Amino acid sequence: MEERREFFRIDDMAFVCGRRWNEQQLSIPEYFPEFKFLQLHGELRLLEQDASTTYQKIDDEHIKHLLDIQNRKIDVLSKYLLIKDLAQTGIEPQKIVISEGGIGFRSDTQFVVQDTIAIAIIFTPSYLSLFTEATVVACNPSLDGGFYVHAEFFKIPESDRQRLARHLLAEQARQRNSR
Repeated sequence: MEERREFFRIDDMAFVCGRRWNEQQLSIPEYFPEFKFLQLHGELRLLEQDASTTYQKIDDEHIKHLLDIQNRKIDVLSKYLLIKDLAQTGIEPQKIVISEGGIGFRSDTQFVVQDTIAIAIIFTPSYLSLFTEATVVACNPSLDGGFYVHAEFFKIPESDRQRLARHLLAEQARQRNSR
């Protein structure tokens, strides 16, 4: 029988954590206190979006150039701090299989099929981060002693789904060009 999928999937690299769902924790980032610094990174991204409309109204090319340089400096500092903070978590990036519909990843935790889990994903090298809920569709022992988890996303905000879709398309193009 032919397997049919709603979304295309790719192999990628990311920091991934999955935690069992707990009704007491209302916000998905609460599951991952070790990634609290990502909220600041997200705030920087929102500030950049807010500033872009004002930037469009600037006529002076010298000022625009100076602002571009300042923006790149902030981006470099932000990425440096993000890399430093990720290194301090002790979590290593891993190979994953991902689509807009779900993810396959390695975990030290054994989950049960139909478990609801909170997932944190930080892609490398873009450091795009997503926090979402998922349902475990399979959890099998892996060769390294952990477990390989297949989970289907749900309740993923549309803005995050769009960011994920853009990431998947860009990564697919990068992989195709590197062959």
